[in-house]
Amino acid sequence: MLYPTIGLFPPHFEDEELRRAGCRAFNMFHADLLHEYADRMMPVAIIPMHTPQEALEELEFTVQRLGMRAIMMAGHVRRPIPALAEITPQANRASGWFDTFGLDSAYDYDPVWAKCVELKSHRPFTLVG
Repeated sequence: MLYPTIGLFPPHFEDEELRRAGCRAFNMFHADLLHEYADRMMPVAIIPMHTPQEALEELEFTVQRLGMRAIMMAGHVRRPIPALAEITPQANRASGWFDTFGLDSAYDYDPVWAKCVELKSHRPFTLVG
């Protein structure tokens, strides 16, 4: 497995368009680069987790379209503190809270975990990291 060390940055980009494009480009590059060596090397896809929807879209693309069998999900997302953002938007750069996708998450990530189970039943893959 080739862990996406340089790919650890795009899932944490704050700008949604840049984050999604960065993850997609890295995954396409990694899959294309190593396709010829699939019998010996397995690229690991990066999955953005700012919202369940973007995670689901990249999961389906990397596993079903690119045929990748291993993924690395961001372990947290830094989110702004709403009350502080209202007072001074500039403070968001230096403050926030870490959402770790559990019970108190800003979103319900159950569909993401269910999609992982579903995709694994169709094509075995591995969660890395």
